[in-house]
Amino acid sequence: MHWGEVLYQQGGYVGGALNIASRVATQATPHQILITAAARTEIGALSQVTFTPLAARRLKGLTGDLELFEVRSEHRRSGERVRDPICGMEMAPTDVAARLVVKGRELAFCCERCLRVFLEAPQKL
Repeated sequence: MHWGEVLYQQGGYVGGALNIASRVATQATPHQILITAAARTEIGALSQVTFTPLAARRLKGLTGDLELFEVRSEHRRSGERVRDPICGMEMAPTDVAARLVVKGRELAFCCERCLRVFLEAPQKL
């Protein structure tokens, strides 16, 4: 996430701030929220949220290093998550559409389409 000015042009947003936000997003790992110092300043204080400063990073297309913060909720997400081996979607166990045991390993699928893709070429997994 980044804070800055954007322009609306021909049905979409453009501008340097959007490019910075895109570069920051590529630095995040799954379930990680990263923000720039500009966004951190605009957000201010939030209850039950911590902003952990990270080492400044050089991002593609930017002339200098960019200061980033990791945003973390003080609430822990409860419950185990499973990942669909085809599309990569993470689900709560109650959201699984189909399960399959292959060579003693249980696989969980988000939908019938992902299950079919797997069944057509299980060796690709």
